[in-house]
Formats: sequence, structure tokens, C-alpha cells
Amino acid sequence: MYMTSDDILKYARTLMMRIRFAHAYLNTYKAFCDNGKEYYEVMNQAPLFFALTEKSLVTALMIEVCKLFEDSSQVMSIKKLYNICEQNKPLFPKMRLENGKETNLPCNLEQILKTTNTKFESYSTIILNVKAQRDKLWAHTDKACVLEPDKIEKEFPVTWGDIEELLNFASGFANSIIICFTNSIEAHWFNSPNSYEENVLYVLNSMKSGSTG
Repeated sequence: MYMTSDDILKYARTLMMRIRFAHAYLNTYKAFCDNGKEYYEVMNQAPLFFALTEKSLVTALMIEVCKLFEDSSQVMSIKKLYNICEQNKPLFPKMRLENGKETNLPCNLEQILKTTNTKFESYSTIILNVKAQRDKLWAHTDKACVLEPDKIEKEFPVTWGDIEELLNFASGFANSIIICFTNSIEAHWFNSPNSYEENVLYVLNSMKSGSTG
């Protein structure tokens, strides 16, 4: 497949957009969990809504993370971006570009790829566990796990910290490619790290005020 430097940059930016969505799913879900005890009575006014919302957030998060770390060449993923960069090394400048002009800062693609490959290996178990949970719980419910979902979570453990590490790894690699062509990086968030909890608290406090007003 013929590629240009603009194609590579567009690919990296598209992945960053998807990483922002994944962060949004994760942090919105965590905000519900962190405030569930304090706002239990408020959330109990619409228990089905909040249960469905939380389940939808977790399902979307797990599926998105799996897509980001898919091995298939047919899927837009971190691995595919890695392979594209490796196969198109001549398209990368020796010095970072800014507005199409070289800066005095190096773009060391070989080091970027070496570091990324090492991280792929270090996170291999977590990635496999995320995919196992996706296949058996979130995307395709394994008939053997319908009555014992906790069994899968124990057999293939994944923590929220693990997910955050994977997303930070993904965004770090995507940004290392973006910076080569623009001398800038993109944020992991749509607004700010705190905006998700602020939004959740706004909804919960609005419901609380409505029920007592």
C-alpha cells in the first residue's frame, strides 16, 4: 500500500481520537463508581438507567481497548501504526518538522520503534487478558461464563490501572509519531482529566436538587 507522511500523521491522529474516547469511557465510569456511595439515594431514583449506563461504559471501553491493540492488519490499531512506520522509514524526517520546516530537534524513529516494541512485550499479558475478557464477557458471551462471570475476571485479571497503562502507552506512541511531523503532541482528554467527574457530579447534583427542591 502506497503511503505518504500525511497518511501516517492522519493515522496517528485518528488513533489519538479513539484513545480520547477510551479515556472518556474509563473516567466517566470511575466517576460513577467513586461517587456511588455518597449519591446512592440519588442514583437509586433511576437504578435501571445508571446500571445500563455503567455497563455500556465498561463494554465500550473494553472493546475499544481491544481494537487499539488488535493484531489484525485489517484493524486500525497501534500495532498497525507501528508496522506502517517500520515499513515507511524513508518518509520520516531526520529532524522534527514544524509547519513543514525542520527544527533543531531530532526525530529518532529507530529509538521510537525499539521502545515501543519493548513495551508491547512488557504489556503482552495484560493485552491478552483484556482480549480474553472481551471475547468471553463483553463482545461474545461465552456460554460457560453466563452464570459465573467472576470466574473469567479471576482467570484473566485486568485492573483499571492496567487499562490506564495501556492507554498511556498507546497515546505515548501515537504522539511520538505526531511530534515528528508537527513538533507538537495531542491531549489524551477531550477537555481535562477532571471534566468527566465534574460532568457526572453536575448530573447527580442536579438530580439531588430536583428531588429536594
